[in-house]
Amino acid sequence: MHAAGTFYKASGLIKPKRLLLSLFGGISLSVLIGWLFYFLTNFISFIYLNFIFLFGVLCASIVAFTLLRLFSKSRHHILNVSLAGLFCYLTWSAQWTFYNQQWNFGYSFLEGVFNPFATFEIIARRIVQIDTDHANQAAGRFPFSGGLAGFFYVIEFIAFIFPVKFLLEDKQYYCEGCDRFYDEKDAFVTETGAFYAVMGGAGENHVYNFLPEVSYYSKLAPIYARTREIVKVTIHYCPKCLDNNIISVSAFEQQPDSGNQNKAPLSNEIEITRGMYIEKDTAHLLIRKFA
Repeated sequence: MHAAGTFYKASGLIKPKRLLLSLFGGISLSVLIGWLFYFLTNFISFIYLNFIFLFGVLCASIVAFTLLRLFSKSRHHILNVSLAGLFCYLTWSAQWTFYNQQWNFGYSFLEGVFNPFATFEIIARRIVQIDTDHANQAAGRFPFSGGLAGFFYVIEFIAFIFPVKFLLEDKQYYCEGCDRFYDEKDAFVTETGAFYAVMGGAGENHVYNFLPEVSYYSKLAPIYARTREIVKVTIHYCPKCLDNNIISVSAFEQQPDSGNQNKAPLSNEIEITRGMYIEKDTAHLLIRKFA
């Protein structure tokens, strides 16, 4: 059992069979999502609508690659992020490969997907093609130059790779004894002055034993005037053994619900602590309190 006040550190363990299945599944899903983007943008050839499709692809990639990481049960953070980067890149290159097949640029399917030089050559040829067609006003069907198209392609590439940032920041805690990921519950403190006063009174070496004494809200009500400070407390726990429970605490600014949509948007996170083990009794009280 880990001592209260120490911090979680991933074991770095991997499961080879699950990792291989995740690798195969990730490549397959990358090609599938890339094909979906190709199909939609080719079927509905309207440049501004493509950005909506791009957002859909981004969401699909985040969901798919997160599920793959959970399936692999890999606790090696660098490996997880590297695989996510590979899958995002293959999603991007796959859609260009399908266009390559349509335009007959001469590259095979595998070259287009796995060879970056082939992918960039496909893009370069497309930019030249757009420039030529744009210059020919009689037959031109592109309202923009190849240079502007290249700018759009850069934005597209960034969007395809963006899920890596999301997965990089996503920290999943793992119970080695029970071989499963932790569950989590969170709650919010609106009386932040009282919270900081209690925390200061607990001394420098506190291990957040005071948290059960604080008043919490399971959901924030929207505000309509100025911003206010909020403290978010998250308890990470294994529901099977309830050992080695972890706490994360952050301060936020709650923004006004300017759109009157009954929302409580949070911004400007200031991390107070993250991934600290707490005492078992404290954790049990918080789990019941956050239920």
